[in-house]
Amino acid sequence: MSFSNLFIFLHIFTMFIAVALSIGTELVLHRVAVTENVAAIRTTFSAAKPLTRAMAPVYGIGFLFGLIAAITGSFNLLAPWLLISYVLFVVSSILGGRVIGGWATKVEGAVATIQGEAASTELKQLVHNTRITQAIWINAVVIALIVLTMVFKPFSV
Repeated sequence: MSFSNLFIFLHIFTMFIAVALSIGTELVLHRVAVTENVAAIRTTFSAAKPLTRAMAPVYGIGFLFGLIAAITGSFNLLAPWLLISYVLFVVSSILGGRVIGGWATKVEGAVATIQGEAASTELKQLVHNTRITQAIWINAVVIALIVLTMVFKPFSV
């Protein structure tokens, strides 16, 4: 096994972990949130904290492994398929970190202000926001496009 192949493996493996961690956590948080069960939301969002904190570092490590793999494998870092992947990675990062992560933070804040177990109007609006459902699915499609780009390497010679 070449040095480059080792980093390609580490890149793919780490990114698989990152995708499972992020998409899986996002889907579970969303599914629990739409139940409007305040106790379940509190418990699940609290339990997911270590996972949500790990997402960015795991993606970052996967990105670094990919960069090292590209450099040690003499890939052109400006190849069209890599440029497409970079853009899609940024889009996914914004969707996951800002849009979906921001939503999760707002849900946690709304739940923290509830005294009883009845969902507040604010919580109901947050958990039934169709923009978040769309963002989760769009993010999944963007990740699928990243995989597609990495496998088929469009516009390369």
